[in-house]
Amino acid sequence: MKLIFFLIFFQLHTILLYSQNHDSITAIRQVDSFKLMGREMADQGDLGKSLEFLLKAQKIAGDKLGLSSEAYIGCCDNLGIVNYYLGNFEEAEKYYLEAKNLGEKVYGKNHPNYCGSMVNLAILYKGKGLFSQAESLYLEAIHIFEFDFKDQTHPYYFSCLFGLANL
Repeated sequence: MKLIFFLIFFQLHTILLYSQNHDSITAIRQVDSFKLMGREMADQGDLGKSLEFLLKAQKIAGDKLGLSSEAYIGCCDNLGIVNYYLGNFEEAEKYYLEAKNLGEKVYGKNHPNYCGSMVNLAILYKGKGLFSQAESLYLEAIHIFEFDFKDQTHPYYFSCLFGLANL
């Protein structure tokens, strides 16, 4: 009797896990498709349309995968970039800060994606003339690459050096 109960429970558990994983995979594909369309529109110079696609991707990522998902954090960074190029600096800062803060909670400070969010934010601050804030972010990211990752070949590391040299 215990064996039958266990087998039924195992089958139900497997079905439930499959449906949850299937829903997550579908959501990830949807998010990736909208992000890809957003990048394509940006490449074509239609930043308004790019923003529309990225907002759809962010909504799906937040609703289906959660605010702490890598997909959602990536959407925030991408939305920051598009808003930066549109000249919407307050919106860009909002998205960059959200990506940085969530990235710190999800990945920890010793992760390239966290450093990437810091680089994006530093570029924004430099553009706004907030040089000391930009410098602080660049220096923190450089420190992470040199002492925590021990990787001075990562593209973000070079972005930090270039950004710092051009303050």
